[in-house]
Amino acid sequence: MTENRGLVSPITEQLIAGLGPQDVLGLSLEDLYLALQVESDILSQGSAVLDVAHVERFAHMMDTVVATAVYTPVSYTTQPSTPALAAAPFADNFDPYAATTDFRGSNIIAEELDSHRGDSATALNNGLTRFRNMRRAGRHPRYIIYSKLITAAAREGRVNIVHDILGMARDDMPFLPGNSMVRHGWSSILDAVVGACLSVGNRNLAARFHQEMLDIGCAPTANTFGLYITTLKDSTKTFDEASEAVKIFQRAVSEGVEPSSFLYNALIGKLGKARRIDDCMFYFSEMRARGIRPTSVTYGTIVNACCRVSDQVFAEQLFDEMESMPNYKPRPAPYNSLMQFFLTTKRDSAKVLAYYNRMRSLNIQPTMHTYKLLIDTHATLDPINLPAAEAVLDTIRASGLKPEAVHYASLIHAKGCTLHDMPAARATFDLVLAAGEIRPQACLYQALFESMVANHVVGETEPVLGSMTENGVAMTPYIANTLIHGWASEGDIGKAKKVYEAVGVEKREPSTYEAMTRAYLTVGEREEAGRVVGEMMGRGYPAAVGGKVMDLLGVGVGIA
Repeated sequence: MTENRGLVSPITEQLIAGLGPQDVLGLSLEDLYLALQVESDILSQGSAVLDVAHVERFAHMMDTVVATAVYTPVSYTTQPSTPALAAAPFADNFDPYAATTDFRGSNIIAEELDSHRGDSATALNNGLTRFRNMRRAGRHPRYIIYSKLITAAAREGRVNIVHDILGMARDDMPFLPGNSMVRHGWSSILDAVVGACLSVGNRNLAARFHQEMLDIGCAPTANTFGLYITTLKDSTKTFDEASEAVKIFQRAVSEGVEPSSFLYNALIGKLGKARRIDDCMFYFSEMRARGIRPTSVTYGTIVNACCRVSDQVFAEQLFDEMESMPNYKPRPAPYNSLMQFFLTTKRDSAKVLAYYNRMRSLNIQPTMHTYKLLIDTHATLDPINLPAAEAVLDTIRASGLKPEAVHYASLIHAKGCTLHDMPAARATFDLVLAAGEIRPQACLYQALFESMVANHVVGETEPVLGSMTENGVAMTPYIANTLIHGWASEGDIGKAKKVYEAVGVEKREPSTYEAMTRAYLTVGEREEAGRVVGEMMGRGYPAAVGGKVMDLLGVGVGIA
């Protein structure tokens, strides 16, 4: 293996590859030192191609040396090899905490966390037990294990564990300025902490750790910036999430972060919901220009955005492109988007069923939302086929699932609003609640209220509203919209106002403001309508959203 204290390659690789765990334990100290130096040299030159177990073998050798003796390097001279990049300075390629790192234990914890995704709580508990036992023995895991444990704890909502793990990391491996390996390791730990804070809704704490990352010369990953965007809901005083998402994306780029597909998907998703289709396409094109291949989620998001602005041609064009992509992973979301588009916007039952059949031809399992769309298609689009709509419930049961409240709500709505059969709608509602298999939910009450308003029996809603309260179902903006419209149609603005006030300010949607504005205008109370609009505009909604309601008053968006 050596010749005049120098390495002879590839003989060394062949000999080292033959050393198993028991062989390592049987080596004398001098031979063990030499084997460790040889293995280290092989790994440092990146020549570990004959044996994929080089890293594991090196870790086992290190464990053996640490457990048996103080390690003193054996000097030897390496033979000239293939030219490589110049070695980094010692401070950059040396991890001062390697000697106390339990590599094998780290791998076990990683496997524990990665292989039990179906029972993440148990995986986390097992991982924490191994982690604590490791520390009791005076060892610690690799940097990435701290990150994995922090992420797993946040996923379970155990914030105290997140802080405990971070504190132990600071004790085990204090940050060392000037050492790039330590900085890289700590960047992964702090990145996980930022993501954990975002996941549990503590953006202020996330900002604090984000700044700590910047102070040590690194930044959160692109996926963590994506979390900044996906967790925007209810996190800011502004309701213009699309503009906030753009600011977050621009900050990521300014901090030197290379965007990922997840970051682009999060941004495009927010822009699509705001109907900013031009911006969606701009970032979609930029994504491609950067060489980032769009995923099925990307296409699904863009297709959904096109459907929101009724761009049928482009939506179907992108859909076909998505299905032809080599990395295409069939998912139900894009099919649901187009089914919903042709159901609610184009009112074309043939198209809805065509995309459903296209979905099934690719063996994509329909979601509960898919089944709801099918019920709505059969029950509300010409030719109306109520038996086919009810048969969807049997299809759901045949797939091993149980129909949910939304499916029964669709049938109630169809009978009451489409067929104007109020007795049938009420009978279905009562039957579902009496059966006890479905707990009372807002969607059931909303469907019944919509049926009552459509059949001009809004006066009968008050007892049902009392039943809703008794069953612990809270008032929603959408139920309020229906009742406000119903009472306004009856000319009873007092009861409409009572419903409006039952929805707390923080829960009012733009549609709620629109419904109350219309109600006041219906009875000629323009000044009261102006107050409602003023409250809405004070909540920071985008101009495109606020403008629709402002137009009801016949004034510009800039006037409150």
